[in-house]
Amino acid sequence: PLLLLLCAACTRAFPARPVTGDLDENVQLAEEYLEKFYNLDKDGVSVYKNKGSPFSEKLQQMQEFFGLEVTGKLDSDTVELMHKPRCGVSDVGEYSLFPGRPAWRSDALTYRIL
Repeated sequence: PLLLLLCAACTRAFPARPVTGDLDENVQLAEEYLEKFYNLDKDGVSVYKNKGSPFSEKLQQMQEFFGLEVTGKLDSDTVELMHKPRCGVSDVGEYSLFPGRPAWRSDALTYRIL
């Protein structure tokens, strides 16, 4: 029984740590972070709500991208990651030399060797 408890303690079996510090500051940080790197559209209104909100969906996307536990809730691991320095490039942009995924109109190819 002790070995099982020890194994559970070393895994992610326990819930994520709750957010520490000022919740309003952390929510503001998270909204700004998700706007900048995950295209969160909040239209000047706070969008911090429960599951199913745009905030929660973008937070889940961010947590999955960084390999965190995907909860859609603002926990201390997520806030800690948001405080780390990083480049200014978005994580979810469409990066392509040819936008719109261009393709040949036909799959028949004719060629000749000169």
